[in-house]
Amino acid sequence: MSSYEVPEPIINSPFDEPKQHWHIEEGKDPELRPGRRPAMCFYRHPKAKPERSEKGNVGIAIEPKLVNRVRERARQTGYSDPLLEMARQKVAAARNQPGIKDLPRE
Repeated sequence: MSSYEVPEPIINSPFDEPKQHWHIEEGKDPELRPGRRPAMCFYRHPKAKPERSEKGNVGIAIEPKLVNRVRERARQTGYSDPLLEMARQKVAAARNQPGIKDLPRE
């Protein structure tokens, strides 16, 4: 098994909030951790050409702190916060704007 493989990849129900997640780092064994995995994005400049032999060249890890803060606030308020509802409405309105193609649909 490679360092990126886990013995049991599906560990949560698709209908409930995640109770645990796999933490995977290159060169280390996968570790099962409690709670939801923090949101993380990886950015690599579009003109940067990675070498085929270069391992781990995924780019710069960026934590979208607002996403993690919204998730935490939603959990604390039982998903019924007025600010969260306002954010849902703004996202729904943004999806209907011309030129918005890549936002995920509900």
